[in-house]
Amino acid sequence: MTACIIFNPHAGRRRAKQRIAKYLQQFGQTDLLATTHAGHARELAREASHKGYQQIIAAGGDGTVHEVACGILESNDTNVRLGILPIGSANDFAWSLRKQLGNMTSLRVDVGHVQASDGRSDYFVESIGTGLSGYVTVESRKIGWLQGIPLYALAAFRALLRYRTQSIQIRIDSETYDEKTMLFSVLLGKREGSFVLAPDALNDDGWFDTIHATNLRIWQAMLLIPRIAVAGPPKNHSAIQLGRGKQIHLRSDQELLIHTDGELFAVEGDGVQELTINIIPQRLEVSLLS
Repeated sequence: MTACIIFNPHAGRRRAKQRIAKYLQQFGQTDLLATTHAGHARELAREASHKGYQQIIAAGGDGTVHEVACGILESNDTNVRLGILPIGSANDFAWSLRKQLGNMTSLRVDVGHVQASDGRSDYFVESIGTGLSGYVTVESRKIGWLQGIPLYALAAFRALLRYRTQSIQIRIDSETYDEKTMLFSVLLGKREGSFVLAPDALNDDGWFDTIHATNLRIWQAMLLIPRIAVAGPPKNHSAIQLGRGKQIHLRSDQELLIHTDGELFAVEGDGVQELTINIIPQRLEVSLLS
């Protein structure tokens, strides 16, 4: 077999089996590998790469895509293609790809790599965030009855009630910023948690797009959430800074709560206060399947 499907049976309110059956009717026999626990998709993808599969398809949401992509990247095989059958809550990476692919069947995309000061590291293909976006990730996992923008909007409102700004020193290439931060996100694609935070981002241009929300008051942030959901972040707001870079370094006197592609990379109690983020241009070939 040249292709396999790694799927989360519980993704998309259990729509995985129907979507996979439709795919098999169109493309024929493909090995099916179901995940049973967190991290299993990464293990299966790494093993499948070593076994010589030419395409490894992630059927699920951004979490499954993240794990499968990481497994392929960890195998160090640059010829394996990542296929995506999007059936999750947000499908941010798939959404960004669809906007960019057009008539193309595949695209070699940039990959991000994050290294924390305690030695932990990870890859990401769509976004990494800290501050409020980390807390939104935590809150979204407590809500099991919504999807897409309604899910992440509610999670954002809940997160705002418990999160306060923290001092983070941010270095983007040669520029350093040291101020109170409510949210800092680094994007390869356009979306994070169903919100278009980087409308001009391209997954293959060799650049990170960044959004930095500084010392916003809670009521200001609540007013901005609907606006960002509809039209993206404002470009002329005094507390929101948009930027681009190739290497980013974060350091704080407090713990950082961090997500990679919506998966928790560091949580409270881990003690992560410093990390470096690098871009690997056009490292992974990806196709979007429907």
